[in-house]
Amino acid sequence: RQAIEFSAALCKISRPERRRRTSKLLEQMMMTDWADSRIGTYSKGMQQRIGLAAALVNDPELVLLDEPTTGLDPDTRRSIWDIIHAERVNAGRSMIITSHNLEEVDVLCSRIGIMTHGRLQCVGTPQHLKDRFGGGFRLGITLHEKSHAARVDAFVKESLTARATRTSLINTSVMYNLPREHVSLADVFARMEDVHHNHLVQFWEVSQTSLEEVFIRVVENDETQDD
Repeated sequence: RQAIEFSAALCKISRPERRRRTSKLLEQMMMTDWADSRIGTYSKGMQQRIGLAAALVNDPELVLLDEPTTGLDPDTRRSIWDIIHAERVNAGRSMIITSHNLEEVDVLCSRIGIMTHGRLQCVGTPQHLKDRFGGGFRLGITLHEKSHAARVDAFVKESLTARATRTSLINTSVMYNLPREHVSLADVFARMEDVHHNHLVQFWEVSQTSLEEVFIRVVENDETQDD
């Protein structure tokens, strides 16, 4: 409680008002039960919540967050994402987030900038960046047996697209990259259901290019230009 009230005092908020705001933020951060405990006894996630509350106590229009969920377990990370998302959407705040967690960026940000070597390489919505820099769709398949891999390779290239590339094979899990301009999702779904019924494939899924793949492509392009 004192850490949040101290931040409010630095912003010259009156004592009655900072107490009101502090109580409201503690409730929002689900920290009311630990409000009077020493920060040194808090977990990493609890400390992150208090830090976020201190950043919001002066009701700012713009909030800067640096690695807001670094080192947190998945459950705590998700809860803080929910708080940040609510503040951005419901309170109408603008937020600038710096993060190496690309899943976090994809979940929270409406526009993304990617920097390499201290230079801003691109800016856009998550979907725009995936369309521009992504390699297409990812087809993940779980085989009944690893020995079926060669037959599935042949099926993917003959029935989906000859430009498909296998990116990984780990035990019975195989991953392919399907260039967006050479495949129809409707055909992929129809043909994968056919091979599924032939007992070559146990499970399968199609997904978009991830932001991690976009980041890698942007870094590679920057290094190529430097060379």
